[in-house]
Amino acid sequence: MDELKRLVKSETETINVRINAVRALGAIRYDSPQLKIWETLLNVVKMREEKYSMLRFFALQALGDLGSSEPQVIATLLKVANRDPDSEIKKEATSVLKDLSISDPLAENILIRLFKREKDIELRLRVIEALGDMFSQATADIAPALLKTEIPVPLRKRALYALAQIGGEAELLIILDAAKDPALNLFVQGILEDSNEEALKKVINRRIKLENNQNILQVLENLQSGLEEGF
Repeated sequence: MDELKRLVKSETETINVRINAVRALGAIRYDSPQLKIWETLLNVVKMREEKYSMLRFFALQALGDLGSSEPQVIATLLKVANRDPDSEIKKEATSVLKDLSISDPLAENILIRLFKREKDIELRLRVIEALGDMFSQATADIAPALLKTEIPVPLRKRALYALAQIGGEAELLIILDAAKDPALNLFVQGILEDSNEEALKKVINRRIKLENNQNILQVLENLQSGLEEGF
């Protein structure tokens, strides 16, 4: 372990050797107060020169693999996601925040501002996924802004799944509306079938009698039948 940490820090080693050492530390998926692997990785993430970009990228991945949720780690991840000039580094920092599933109002606020400011679709989607894994109610507030844009179906599915992580009535209504697209019809039905039964019943009762979109109506009728039959 000490040798790997030495290789990561060594300016005399090639970038490739240091990257391999970083990845090896992450693959261990274990840390302790004595080892403090997270500190070694965090120092790499804080590097600024362009030549270290891939080293930083893999250090972020390794932090996610370790599940390091120390306050210093969270603060640095938020700073990188919010301010780093490298868009790929920003995306990876956001993904690590998602993997850590933290619950922090400050983190939520920073991510919401990031979503509203950024134009990069993938970065905005990762923010939604991070908020979904935080069970943030803000997910339902910002997700429609992305879902209303022309984005590929696989990306729409990821946004809908993030909403399903929260699973309240507001989130289920947004998911249901996505069934207007025939390409998402079965996916939406599958997500809703796995949702909270009480919230789902409220959504069905609220929409089934007034719905005029045939794709959505079909999903509602299938869900209602499923509830009656116990899925």
